[in-house]
Amino acid sequence: MIYCSNCGIEIEPNVKKFCVSCGCSIIKNSGKSEESSHTKIIKSLSHPLLLLIIGAVISSILIPQLTNKWQVNEKELDIKFELSEQIRNFVANFTTDLTKVAYDAGNTGKITNISNETRKQLFQKYSNTWRKECRSIEITLNMYYPEKRNIPEEWFILCNRDLLNFYIVTINGIDGIDGIEKRYLDELMDRLDNPLNSFELDSITAGGRLYYGSWLAIREAVIDKYQNLIKQIIDAPIAAYS
Repeated sequence: MIYCSNCGIEIEPNVKKFCVSCGCSIIKNSGKSEESSHTKIIKSLSHPLLLLIIGAVISSILIPQLTNKWQVNEKELDIKFELSEQIRNFVANFTTDLTKVAYDAGNTGKITNISNETRKQLFQKYSNTWRKECRSIEITLNMYYPEKRNIPEEWFILCNRDLLNFYIVTINGIDGIDGIEKRYLDELMDRLDNPLNSFELDSITAGGRLYYGSWLAIREAVIDKYQNLIKQIIDAPIAAYS
């Protein structure tokens, strides 16, 4: 008998040396088709013992590694989410408190009818909370991003310079900013990429008031700064999980 060495089909004895079915060469055999190397590999890989060993390797090594990596990534995302929410809540509370000190947002931004002494008392009350929250977040950022110094450093500047300048500009802007307080406005504008147009700046620096529309523009620029920081926090790997 003659069998195809590839597909094992029995061939008529008078045919040429190529199988008409698959085109491969054929050989004579004493009754059994000679197994091709491809067939032998498939049979070897399908051996129950080998399959058992492969299954044991996957179960004991690969699956735990993949599961652990997934859990680590999930934990890192949870930390970043909590940090982002903490920062967003901080900024929202700050701007809300500052509005109470300066403007009546419910009355189209009319300046609040309170004395400067009351404003100072409110600022002292709110600032104690701001500073504690600022410091708490700063410690957390230093712990999670020891190699990304730009993140905790940017947070420090936002808290201890930008927000303070924003407060000073807001309070003094109610009665007009004189030459002494103008430096706080200039520094804040440089940090916030000048959210006010030249007309608004000229009006304020000439002793005019900081009206509610201009104040809102500054507030949005401050919020954008924090949003940019949050993006850096989300994109950067946390030291303990990298």
